[in-house]
Formats: sequence, structure tokens, C-alpha cells
Amino acid sequence: MLHTPFCKDLFILATEYINNIFSKSNIPSHDTSHHIRTWYNAKKIADIAPEQFSDKKLEALMIACLFHDTGLSVTKSEKHGHYSTLIFNDFCKQTGYISEYKDCIYKAISDHDKKDYKNRDREDKFSIYNILPVADDMDAFGYIGIFRYAEIYILRDINTEDIPDRILKNVTGRWNNLNSIYGDSNLSSIFEEKYQTLVSFYSNDDKHITNTFINYIAENVNNYKTIEEFTEMIIQDNCCLLKTIAKEIIKETDAINRRLY
Repeated sequence: MLHTPFCKDLFILATEYINNIFSKSNIPSHDTSHHIRTWYNAKKIADIAPEQFSDKKLEALMIACLFHDTGLSVTKSEKHGHYSTLIFNDFCKQTGYISEYKDCIYKAISDHDKKDYKNRDREDKFSIYNILPVADDMDAFGYIGIFRYAEIYILRDINTEDIPDRILKNVTGRWNNLNSIYGDSNLSSIFEEKYQTLVSFYSNDDKHITNTFINYIAENVNNYKTIEEFTEMIIQDNCCLLKTIAKEIIKETDAINRRLY
């Protein structure tokens, strides 16, 4: 994976800023850690064609990843990109951050939540505009995705009985978009297992575990502030049905945290 030590000071500055933003709201599925994982995924995409990325472009891609969902601290709506751009603009004013890619960052953040993926130039596969939503979508797969989907849909007051079908419809669009842009790379093979893990969980004919998991989050959504606190809570509660999920979430987050820089 591309090493980006030149981004480290800006990364620290931005994540401290974002931590402060999310300290005023409780949305662990989309907190700073999600934005960091999105940046990690974006670097996987950049790895396909590193010659397409100058240091300045990589820096701009990182900033787009780190601010794309900050608008969820304002609204839990699916349409939150506009609010994220306002927070990004405030960051620029307060820190003096400037970039030749600022307009690209702004547009990518603003439109990343358009999950119908219409009117995208898929030929320009290494634009910040195309990379950001796919890097974001990659964090919707696997055991982390199983948790993140359930939590955000509960926070959006979606009926718990409707959540599995809503998730399956949404994640199918995300998977198809990834393959339509990067299907000729190894990204599909890298993420297919995680995609299938999520699909299997929410399409399982035995609804008992799925319903237990969703209801557990619904009952406890105000009792944890991070994904780490959520998994620890399951383990401490000795909820045998959900322990395996918690342990797999921990494995996925640990694997990413070890390879960020």
C-alpha cells in the first residue's frame, strides 16, 4: 500500500478537528474511525495506479475521505453531503488549509451521498470524485458493515423489521458501482468475501441472530460511543449469540489499524 508520511501532520490536524465535531454527537458507525478507514480504502484504490497520484492529489484525497460524512453530526439524513462541505469549509478557514484540488474535494464530498451513482464519468476512475464514494462503500462490507448499517438505519428511525431488506438493496448498489468502475482490478476479489459476509448475514433464512443483533443495537444505541465500546459491551454482557460478530469486528478494525501508515 502507498506510504503517505508527508500527509501525517495534516492527518493529525484533521482528525483532531473531526474528533471535536463528533464529540458533540453520538454516531459511532460514522465517527472519525469510519473516515480513517475510508482513507485506508482510498489508498487501496490509489495502489492500482500510483503513477496517477502526486503527493498533492493524495493529500486532497485524504482530506475528502476525512470530511465526507462529518455532516452526519448535523443531520442523520442520507442527504448529508452539503453539511459536510460546510464543515470542510470551516476547517479551511480555521486552519488555513489550501489546496489546488479544493474544488474537487468540495464536489466529491457534496455528491458522495448520491448512492444512485448517476451521471458519473466512470472512465475517470482515479478522480477524487469517483474514488471517495467507492472507498466509503468499502467500509459498508464485512462485519464492520453489519454493525454500521444496522446502527445508522436505527438512528434514522427505520422500522427494525425493514432493516435487512433495506440493507440488501443498498449494499447491492454499492457493490455494483465498485465493479462497474474497478472491475478490471483486484479490488473485487479483495472485498468480495466481506461483501458476501454482509449479504449472508442479512439474507439468512434463520432470522433469529439477525433480529437479535439489530434489536441489541436498538436497545443500546445510546449506551456506547465508539465501535470499540460496542464490541466490549457485547463481550461483557456475555451475549453468546453476538460474541462471534463482536470478535470479528475487532479483527477487522485491528487489521486496518496496524496498516494505516
